[in-house]
Amino acid sequence: MSVELQAKLLRVLEAGAFIRVGETKETKVNVRVITATNRNLEEEIRKGHFREDLFYRLSVFQIPLPALRERKEDIQPLAEFFVQHFAAKVNKRISGMTPDFVKALLQHGWRGNVRELKNVIERTVILADQETLTPDLLPSDFNTS
Repeated sequence: MSVELQAKLLRVLEAGAFIRVGETKETKVNVRVITATNRNLEEEIRKGHFREDLFYRLSVFQIPLPALRERKEDIQPLAEFFVQHFAAKVNKRISGMTPDFVKALLQHGWRGNVRELKNVIERTVILADQETLTPDLLPSDFNTS
């Protein structure tokens, strides 16, 4: 986020108002901002890439969430949810995942976290020509042995 945008956001949060582009009248707002990042904002502040005052304005309540690779127990339920979601979206009948498919998901590093899992499941559902997802549908960077 640019320094200029950070300053504008801070002003809106502090004042509870802003002026729309092309208008002269102030618009009052009552908002709660929920943010997420994969960056260490304290380090970004030290580097001068993030405003310290904005950090303290936004960090009223923090919920640290470990990476997906640190929460292996969440992988299968999330995958099952995404299978149902994408099967319905592309109008395919998919009943589940083979044990080897699940094993491959559990062994993967998930550098892209839940977003990566979601994309992998969408891809496998699109490629599937049977009712059960199998490891051969996974991207080539998966260890399926």
